[in-house]
Amino acid sequence: MPGPPPKRGARERRHGARGSGFRQLAAVPDAKAPAWPLSGADVGLQREREGVAERLAGWQADLEAEDDRRKRYRLRKRVAEAEVELATLDGMMDGAEASELAHWADLWKSPQATLWAESPATVREVALYVRFMTKAERGDLRAAGEARQLSDRLGINPAAMLRLRIEVENADELAARGRERRKRALAAGSAHVVAGEVVPAQDATFGDAQATPPSDAPRAGSDPRGALFS
Repeated sequence: MPGPPPKRGARERRHGARGSGFRQLAAVPDAKAPAWPLSGADVGLQREREGVAERLAGWQADLEAEDDRRKRYRLRKRVAEAEVELATLDGMMDGAEASELAHWADLWKSPQATLWAESPATVREVALYVRFMTKAERGDLRAAGEARQLSDRLGINPAAMLRLRIEVENADELAARGRERRKRALAAGSAHVVAGEVVPAQDATFGDAQATPPSDAPRAGSDPRGALFS
């Protein structure tokens, strides 16, 4: 057995009724994704790669100058390991950059993009959120914490949207209103005014589907010239 209906105030708090101070955001924003504002590579990965490349160059120089077989063996092993690590870092940097750009494009398709486009400073914060999220996906816990804080400031999660008093327009309701407008427009376009009255277009010839021709109109099959001599 269903319980009592919820109180009006509680329902408005849950659904963010209009007039309660909530800003309505379009489900599909007009804002376009701006150019990526940060440097192309992750600074942390870039520094790590530079350190590996520097060690690799030193071991390669030692290997060329070394004559001892055992030392050469150890140096060759270090060189091989450094080359693998360098290739791994290159792949991580390429993957991180592609992930950042893809996440950046997706975020600017979200309803909150309307808010972000209003402030150039916020655009950079969105980019920082993307960078921290990309690091967090690689297991960086510190970056995950930074991403959560930016998510709250940018209104990305539902709790932040409630705190910022923003809500997304109901897409189903918008579609229903659009269908109703098209139906009314179609009905208005298919009607004509005859003798001061609106009638359907298919009956506009005589003004009424049951209307009859005037009594003095010539009958079908008769010679219309006969009226001149009667």
